[in-house]
Amino acid sequence: MSRKQITRWVVSTVFCVYLGVYTVLTLNGRYIIANHGGRHWTKHWYPAATYRHDHGATGRSRTSPNLLGVIYAPLWSIDRLVWHRSQDPMADLR
Repeated sequence: MSRKQITRWVVSTVFCVYLGVYTVLTLNGRYIIANHGGRHWTKHWYPAATYRHDHGATGRSRTSPNLLGVIYAPLWSIDRLVWHRSQDPMADLR
């Protein structure tokens, strides 16, 4: 195999592993209700193990991506755009 073929094989293998791991994470993900100031409550999709959810000193909940979330941000963005759109949690009550 030439150097170019080896490079292609490595890149395609790494991409397939990247995509496969994200698929497992998103299949185990869930929606989390987050407040973005005031009365703006929204349910956002978070793949498993890609976020940190805690409460601040004032008691407000905070959700932010961890390192794995940053690594998978491109796929996470496409996932939210195409499949797991953000939702209004109060829509079920109306």
